[in-house]
Amino acid sequence: MLALDLKLMSVYPLVAPSVVVSSTPLMMREGRNLSLTCNASGKPQPITTWSKLGSSDVLSNTSSLTIVNISRPGTPDNMIQYQCTASNGVETPATATVNVTVHCK
Repeated sequence: MLALDLKLMSVYPLVAPSVVVSSTPLMMREGRNLSLTCNASGKPQPITTWSKLGSSDVLSNTSSLTIVNISRPGTPDNMIQYQCTASNGVETPATATVNVTVHCK
């Protein structure tokens, strides 16, 4: 007698990540709270992180970033750039940047 070992395999398409941020650019008053949202899609679902542009320090490991009591960065244009990165192992990670200009109180 011949025994067959049948296994069921699921196959689904891989989709590279893409991101859309809630708003860009933004103008804020110093001392206010900043909330940003990054909507990521792809298959498998991407992992989302937030950082300051040019920094490897992760500010948030979720789709949301909240900065409490934002302050001016000390640059001539008073601009801070936050970057959302979505990665799921398919192709290169997707990024989106939000420019935030912080004005005096």
